[in-house]
Amino acid sequence: MKIVDCTFRDGGYYTLWEFADDVVNDYTHHIKKSGIDYVELGYRSLIDTEYFGKLRYTTDSFLNSLTVLSGVKIAVMLDAKEFVIDNKVQVSRIEELFLPAEKSKISLVRICTVYQTLDGALEIAKVVSRLGYETSINLMQVTLLKREEIKKACRKIEASGVKTLFLADSFGGLFPSDVEEICNLVKNASSLQIGVHFHNNIELAFANTLKAIDMGVDFVDGTILGIGRGAGNLRTENLLKFLKEKKGLKKYNPQPVFQLISDYFGELKEKYKWGSNTSYLLSGYADVHPTYVIKLLDKKRYNAFEISNILYNIRKNGAARSFDEQALSKAITHRLDTGQELEKVENLSQSTVKKLQKQVSGKEVLIVGRGPSVQSKQHDINSFISRFDPVVIECNLLPSIQKSKHHFCTFLLYKNLVDNAETLRESGKIPVAGFPKVESAVKDIFESSVLYHFAYDIKMNCFEVNQDSCIIPYDVVSMYAVALALMLDAKTISLAGFDGYDVHAGRKEREQQAEMERFFVLLRQCYPNLKIQSLTPTNYYITTKSIYYRLMKS
Repeated sequence: MKIVDCTFRDGGYYTLWEFADDVVNDYTHHIKKSGIDYVELGYRSLIDTEYFGKLRYTTDSFLNSLTVLSGVKIAVMLDAKEFVIDNKVQVSRIEELFLPAEKSKISLVRICTVYQTLDGALEIAKVVSRLGYETSINLMQVTLLKREEIKKACRKIEASGVKTLFLADSFGGLFPSDVEEICNLVKNASSLQIGVHFHNNIELAFANTLKAIDMGVDFVDGTILGIGRGAGNLRTENLLKFLKEKKGLKKYNPQPVFQLISDYFGELKEKYKWGSNTSYLLSGYADVHPTYVIKLLDKKRYNAFEISNILYNIRKNGAARSFDEQALSKAITHRLDTGQELEKVENLSQSTVKKLQKQVSGKEVLIVGRGPSVQSKQHDINSFISRFDPVVIECNLLPSIQKSKHHFCTFLLYKNLVDNAETLRESGKIPVAGFPKVESAVKDIFESSVLYHFAYDIKMNCFEVNQDSCIIPYDVVSMYAVALALMLDAKTISLAGFDGYDVHAGRKEREQQAEMERFFVLLRQCYPNLKIQSLTPTNYYITTKSIYYRLMKS
């Protein structure tokens, strides 16, 4: 059995394949002392649509610049879908990437593919093999394959001349019993060497590895501290320790890897915090592509209950195999549509809408956002409400903002409504929720008051307002609040607390800034006659007035 450490290749999903040369050199120096057989340093790729570091490309010139490469075999990975265009393999693109093997430090080229593109991957393998490289097929998403498909894949791979098949548990949903069954299938269908690549969504990567070793596999993948996309992978140091201490294989030495953890990777894990959690656990059981969970966690908007429903919807809608932005948006907006333990929220009926529109007709609408300026200018915002009596729409609930005659609080996140339900009822402000159902305990809190449902969907580059629903481009409550204002027939909208972020903000904040900027462009296109202005400081490209000028003139 041989170990393939793919720390940099799989870890690149967190760092954009950006690792300092001295770290790569130190890594290879320690890895060869650990007894590991192969290191997969990165991809070979022609992607140029965004910035990636050196190890997304792992060029021969880069490999030649490294000082420590002897004593361990070097592997790189090709992603088959990059080189199959209109069902035709781009041979010239592959040949452009590789020197003849005798002129390169690369030993093994692994070609990753899903079952649907296996034929193209095998053509790629033929091109790479002709150049003198050892090749293998990494068959991804094995949990989604029927047993007959696995056997058919084995026969095709063996007939092509490729000698090794890596089974990739892309969604981290395999159990040891599945590993045993699949390994037996491969052995009975072919004489291929077997490699395994386990993800740790349901925390069975190590248990699955032990079963695979018992089944006599030829290769096992691992990464330091399990670094890898989503929940991560088998921990290389765990495998090394087991092989040395429990199997008595003195070839392996985990100490150099522990040194790398101390020097580099421990700090990296603190920064990126990969590893299994409830959301990845759910995706593992549901066999849903990990990018969905990565996107959901990155938003930091949904609790485990909501994420569970979102993943269920994605699988039910047939979108689990590969990431689809629109499928995610649809699943998000319908995350609380199901569940027997939930009760319906009253829809904004046509008669209710007409009544509200009549009450607020001709009034200015003040939308209060979540920016820090709300706290610093709380007194002035309340003075504005007292003097001008606008229709007020809050993004979630802001207890410090005084109630106006017509006062709404908008909610897209279920947790925000639940956490504020008691306070909201006592405030007398009217909650409007984007979700159609709530738990009975929450419904009971509003039994003697009102809780409305104003339905919404998410669709990129779209903004549309109807009497009972809206479409917004992102799952952002401030966009939903604007839609509610327009449903109420607002002609003038003032904003407070829409601070935005400056150029020095972090990546996540800059993304939020860009989302809102795109929304305001859409808003101007869809409602060119709408008068909208910010009364407090803002970083958005919108008209800005001073709340103090308005107070002075009153």
